[in-house]
Amino acid sequence: MRWRNRLIGVIAGLAAAAAIAGQRHQRPELPILPENEGALASVEVQYEPGSPELTRCVASFLRQLEPDVEIIAACPDERACAQFRELAAGWGLHRFNTVNAGAPITGWSKDRFLVTGSHPAALVTPRQETAGFQSRTNDQKVAPALARAFPGRFRTKALPIRFESGDILASREHVFVSDVLWEKNGNSGFGSRAELARYLRKTFGRKVVWLSPAPPHHIGMFLAPIDRTTVAVGDPDLGRRLWRPDICGLPDRPDLSDAAAQPFRAVISQLEKSGFRVVRVPCIYFEPQVYLTYTNGVFETRGGRRTVYMPIYGQQALDDSARRAYEAAGFQVRAVPVRDVFRHRGTIGCLVNVLRRG
Repeated sequence: MRWRNRLIGVIAGLAAAAAIAGQRHQRPELPILPENEGALASVEVQYEPGSPELTRCVASFLRQLEPDVEIIAACPDERACAQFRELAAGWGLHRFNTVNAGAPITGWSKDRFLVTGSHPAALVTPRQETAGFQSRTNDQKVAPALARAFPGRFRTKALPIRFESGDILASREHVFVSDVLWEKNGNSGFGSRAELARYLRKTFGRKVVWLSPAPPHHIGMFLAPIDRTTVAVGDPDLGRRLWRPDICGLPDRPDLSDAAAQPFRAVISQLEKSGFRVVRVPCIYFEPQVYLTYTNGVFETRGGRRTVYMPIYGQQALDDSARRAYEAAGFQVRAVPVRDVFRHRGTIGCLVNVLRRG
């Protein structure tokens, strides 16, 4: 009798292990693109004629892309589409298309949808929002416009959660989020952060790294995954050592206090305790959501060569420090000036949405 019970127990244990293994290896519902792997193959930007500083920043990025990268520009109307095509030709671009969103939009293309690596690619959108100024809420129209313009390539998929795409940062094995995501979803039917984390793991098929406490902004403004075990993180203590009060052309009153630096220090500590190697790059905190940051870039790996399109501010000590950190980590650095942009609470990483990677 005892051997029979023992055999039944072994069989039950093996069945449970098989079930767990199956759950671990089930295909994710939405395999979103990693931020740090693969060559850029197609990117989307949003052209807003009334924001010339954003256009200059985007142009600097687009001109540095390899010639085989497709560029799709969402525009508010046909007139703006024609304007962008004329600008793109003047920038020396060749592979570009325009899409009419049919309404005023902003230049912040990254915020309103995530993108999967499947075919057709799913443009993963949050719950629809009605609050905020018109062009900002109209950014929700871009994903459906892309799906209509390219029906064989894109489809839309709405999630039952509120997010901006900058709140969810993916590598091949991890999804990085912070309490910002929970603050937007405390009333979305999830009973706890743990329940929301389980939903994210099931949906995206990645381990969830939940950073708490963390700076109250898009996670890409202070963190960038570099490889499976390495992340770049903005370090205000490093930034403070390099800052000079006579720096002109930037807000002249950064907050260099310990209180401002503490959330960034907490992120570094959490990541190191979780087994990640942290590459520190400078960060200057000015006010909530306004950072001088070097993590909010665009990353690719092409033919074994790793490249970061890195924001720069025209401040040599800070820019050079970030450049050296990325080069030491094995990256070629292509600089994108963002000095006139970052006061709007984002840089080049918020102005570009990667639609496909090679």
